[in-house]
Amino acid sequence: MSQNAVPTTLPIHKNSIRNFHELRPQDISKDFNTIIENLYDTLLLILDNAIVMGDNSSIDELVENLSSQYQEVINSINLNLQKKNITKNILQEYKTLSDACPQISLDNWDDYRTGNLTAPSLFEMVEKSFKTVIENPIPIEEKSSKAKILKYVSQIWKDPHCVITSDNTTEDDLMIEGGRIELTCPITVKVFEHPMISNVCHHTFDKSGLVDYFKGYRTRECPESACSQHLQFSDFKFDDVMSLRCKIAAIKKNALNNDDTDIDSL
Repeated sequence: MSQNAVPTTLPIHKNSIRNFHELRPQDISKDFNTIIENLYDTLLLILDNAIVMGDNSSIDELVENLSSQYQEVINSINLNLQKKNITKNILQEYKTLSDACPQISLDNWDDYRTGNLTAPSLFEMVEKSFKTVIENPIPIEEKSSKAKILKYVSQIWKDPHCVITSDNTTEDDLMIEGGRIELTCPITVKVFEHPMISNVCHHTFDKSGLVDYFKGYRTRECPESACSQHLQFSDFKFDDVMSLRCKIAAIKKNALNNDDTDIDSL
């Protein structure tokens, strides 16, 4: 048995319970949306500069760096949320175990000091639980379209027509043969300029086409021939993902045209 001058652990005093609410990880989730907005704005700035300058030679590295930064943010937020969720359970378990121990007194001080009586260690309980969280993280779902863009931007940059597993467009009729996303509006039959996606069936059309399609109608069937959903113009919102696809496709097309021009000038 240990012969410590003071006990290693002691049951918590009942008057200290009121301070338990302060024992929790700092909530950083409130900063998540701000960070996502900043990363997304940075991405758009990179792409807009590529369009203006007509040079995308350095974008590969910039996009990869941005994607890595996003993943680091997600991992930090994920870890923070899980720690926050389990802290309440840890504190409750600690209180229950501590309450079951004899309250410290002059009569049992030596018993606690020598180890004849033991009390739970909050530090050890937290350390063990947090270690489990770190070793077995639970992925969080990116709900916003901007977060989804940042998650998959490296894939979209390599191929703006690529199919993304968790992308809603993988399940609709925008996919053409060969598993590629079509970047033209089914109504205008032109490349999307202002893509709008349905909140109901997730089909995407250009805003100009939708304005003409709904002119004189409050409700109409989805313009997609294979879809029978009844929609209103208000059911549509700006499609950030499709807009990014089209912007990247335009950058790559301009780069190819510039390469052809350089070859012709030789």
